[in-house]
Amino acid sequence: MKILLTAFAFEPCETSEPGAAWRFAELAAAEHDVWVLTGGFPGPVQRTRDFLETHPDLRIKAIPFWPRGFPRRAGWSFINVHYWMWQKQLAGIAADLHAQVGFDLIHHVTLSRYWVGSSVSKLPIPLIWGPVGSGGNTPPSFAAELPWSAWFPNKARELSANICRRDRMLRDTLKKASICFATNEDTSRRLIEDGAARVELLPQICFSEGRLKELASLPAPPDVASLHILSIGRLVYWKGFQYGIRATAQLKERGISFEYRIAGWGPYEATLKKLVSSLGLEDSVKLVGRKTNDEVIHEEMKWAHVLVHPALHESFGNVCLEALAAGRPVVCLDLGGPATQVTTDCGFAVSAESPHLAVTEIAGALEALSSKKDLYQNMANAAKIRARANFHRDRLAAAILDAYASL
Repeated sequence: MKILLTAFAFEPCETSEPGAAWRFAELAAAEHDVWVLTGGFPGPVQRTRDFLETHPDLRIKAIPFWPRGFPRRAGWSFINVHYWMWQKQLAGIAADLHAQVGFDLIHHVTLSRYWVGSSVSKLPIPLIWGPVGSGGNTPPSFAAELPWSAWFPNKARELSANICRRDRMLRDTLKKASICFATNEDTSRRLIEDGAARVELLPQICFSEGRLKELASLPAPPDVASLHILSIGRLVYWKGFQYGIRATAQLKERGISFEYRIAGWGPYEATLKKLVSSLGLEDSVKLVGRKTNDEVIHEEMKWAHVLVHPALHESFGNVCLEALAAGRPVVCLDLGGPATQVTTDCGFAVSAESPHLAVTEIAGALEALSSKKDLYQNMANAAKIRARANFHRDRLAAAILDAYASL
């Protein structure tokens, strides 16, 4: 078949949404010819072009598109507007391509926010939507304690979602879609509320056999009395690292020895450093800055006993899956994508009823992992088993290729 993928974020890499879109293109290209309509950011476009030139056997063609009227310098600064304009104008270039190629179906993969529809739904061929996420919002009790610098972008995100949910483009997209794949239960419910007829859960990210072996081969963390705690991600309010810091303050009060490292960079860095200082945690909590994925895995993950990822609205959570595959238990909130990955066998999905309760339960989970060696070892073993059984690339490939065949 001839498949048209729409992937605003797209690049041959391992991480985040560009990497997820690339994996879907590779999976589809194993049996079909694939054309990818992607965003026009110069860096990803050039890296994709260079990769495809050196891998001519891949059945993938990438066509970048920058929406008319959106300033080049704005880039990611107004991402919701940029992405909406891209989707709104996509039908024109997609229709021209369809006239030349004669596609059998369209599959949208990124961005994963379900609430921005696509004008490609106008084309007279089947449409698969997703896996998409972003169906969850910051719980009200958490939003109430955000500082202004975080409250404003949180409110802007929710406002954007509410506006787009009323947009006819989304209604037409969900009505047209033969299958909608959701990354988590929150998004599944939203899709059904907004008119999707057929919704199935599907991970946005799965790992190849080689990647699973690479992560599983990481040596066990050091056998030391101090618990090594790790968080990884952009330093933005919704990643929830402030709750991890507050939880370690409770560990300190209980006399539990620990080290906590946070790898990442972003606009929330100054706020997090201020929190560390106010709680007197400078000796045990370190913000180690931005690192490559290789450094994160082979330095930080190798060092860590446990990953803490208390994100407020994470669609999937690539880093949680990496931790599980490496045999590191995960502590997250019972929200979004991470909660679909973490079971009671391999970690803790703590209450999101309130920040106070979440912090207390994170601290309790870390204390249990520190003091109960059998519990820790059992969870570490179960984490690897779960990653391989549920998030292997072959499972994702089978689901997608079966969906293509059914249409």
